[in-house]
Amino acid sequence: MDILNEINSEETTILLVTHDAKVAAKADKVIYSEDGTIRKICRLAKHKDSCIIVNVSLQNVMI
Repeated sequence: MDILNEINSEETTILLVTHDAKVAAKADKVIYSEDGTIRKICRLAKHKDSCIIVNVSLQNVMI
């Protein structure tokens, strides 16, 4: 994860697909999908070793 954070700090967007909540919590934004449809987009605020969902928008977009 450290190398991904380093690459991301250079203003490069990274798309990481995971089922691991701990890995997802390290992201700035988490997009939840189900059956090819985006169900929820969460922006995360970092606070020490935890994250807080600060903005949730529901989408109905096919991907």
